[in-house]
This record gives sequence, C-alpha cells and structure tokens, in this order.
Amino acid sequence: MPLPPLYKYLNVMGAKLTLQNQCFRHAKPSTYNDTEDLTIRGVFDGELEDAWECLPEVLSDNLDKVLTCGFPMRDQVTAMQHAIRTRPDLVKVLQGAAHRQDEERYKEIVERHIEDINVLMQDYRVLCVTPKKNLEYMWSDYAEEHKGVMIRITPFIEKGSKFQLFKPVSYVEHRPVLYPSAKDFVEEALFGDKEALTRDKVERIIYTKTLEWEQEAEYRLAIALRAGEEPWETLPYHPEEITELHLGLEIEPEVRDELLSLAEGINPDVLVYQVKRIENGKLVSERVRPE
Repeated sequence: MPLPPLYKYLNVMGAKLTLQNQCFRHAKPSTYNDTEDLTIRGVFDGELEDAWECLPEVLSDNLDKVLTCGFPMRDQVTAMQHAIRTRPDLVKVLQGAAHRQDEERYKEIVERHIEDINVLMQDYRVLCVTPKKNLEYMWSDYAEEHKGVMIRITPFIEKGSKFQLFKPVSYVEHRPVLYPSAKDFVEEALFGDKEALTRDKVERIIYTKTLEWEQEAEYRLAIALRAGEEPWETLPYHPEEITELHLGLEIEPEVRDELLSLAEGINPDVLVYQVKRIENGKLVSERVRPE
C-alpha cells in the first residue's frame, strides 16, 4: 500500500538545522514523548512464578533443541533436560519441586531480558512524521506555537529512498505484553535466537503508542545502528524529497525569508505555502510560490 502524504512539523531552530544541513534528526527512543518503563509484568501475562513452574514442561517439549541461554543457566538446564530425557516422569516431580531459589533465578532472567531490550532500543534512530496536515495541536506543540514550519517529505523512489520504509504506529490503551504467556517467554529465553527475538520485540515497542497520542496518526522510520557503527543522530535526504514548505501562521518575517531561501536553495521546485486561519477557525495552506 502506498504511503500517504507525510509531514514533519518543526520549530524554528529545527527547521533551520534541517534545511541548512540537508539532514533530518533521527531521535533515540529515550527521547520519546510516550514512554513506559518495561517491567516484568510487561514481558508476559501472569505472575513470575508462572515462569519457573512451566520450565519442566518447556524442557519436555524441547528435549532435542540446543540451548541458547548463557551460563550458568545453560549447565543447570542441560542437566534437567538430560534427566527428563532419561526419565520422562520427572516432569511432574520437577514441577512440584520449585522453590524460592528458582523464583529468584527466573526473576534475574526476566530482568536481564528487559535490560537487553532497553539497551538495544538505544541503538535505534527514529524519524517521526504524520499524514495530519495543518493539525492545530501539531502546530502548537511541535512548531513553536505556529512560528515554525511544516515540511512534506516525499520519497525519491528512483534513488532507493529510505523514506519508503515509513510504517504507521499502532495505538493501544496499554502497551501489549511482549510474550503471550510465561511459557512462551521461557521457551524463547532458553532456545530462541536472542538477537532476532530482541530486535523483533524492540520494533513492536517502537511502532506502538498509547491512545492519548492517537490524534497524531504517526508514521515512523526506525533504523538500527550497524555493528561497530559510530552513533549518529542525523541522516541526509535527497534534495527532491523536500517537496512542500508550509510557513507557520505566526512565523517571523526574517525567519520566513531565511527558510524560503534555504528551501529553494535545496530544491528549486519546492512548493511554498503560507498557513492561514479561515472564518471557521480551520487552518489552511495557501500557495505562495511558485506564483
């Protein structure tokens, strides 16, 4: 499905930097305006004891799989796996033998998983845009009370534009748990591809926001740092990808002239609009250039 027209609202400084440097700032997830601390309860439905109580069953279902968990957990689970393979009836015995030490061990596993996700989150850079043109709320909050601008970003497909990869954000009442059940979590924690699974969970977090932000109808472009790559915060765009410049209702004349000059210097074919308020209070964009 083709992308809708997408817009980036910017304050004065953000607009100047974006146009002067011909780059968009891609933020770290830690700077999001919608963050929820990832806790044990956010990993799977149920209580912590559900995780250690289901371990024998998980091992019984995966006797021939290779463990991917780290040490010393791998040695302990390997021994249990061998015992169950030798005596399948031990599953029920082991389920009834869970004790406080097991609970603490699993709490540590879950907390380590959360830490891995939070660390990997910071290796992503995200550009946020919206299809909402001239939304009052966006002009007020993101464009410095109408003093900034709104830029339309159009992917230059012939040059393999990264902007083709924008995805819509899903809006939910509460962030969904990362695993349907404790059993699913334990199975993936013991036998799963750690990097692939963690990246999958990170992307689910990145492309989900709570309902209070639903009016933004956000699209996001999330790019992960490559192994060994130096951290960055900006990425260049093709000049042709800045296709519209909408000047805020309260933009200062000198700022207006500077941004016009910068935008037209990047893309001489950029369409320039002045935002106005009509009788019913609605914001509209009126074309001013080219005349």
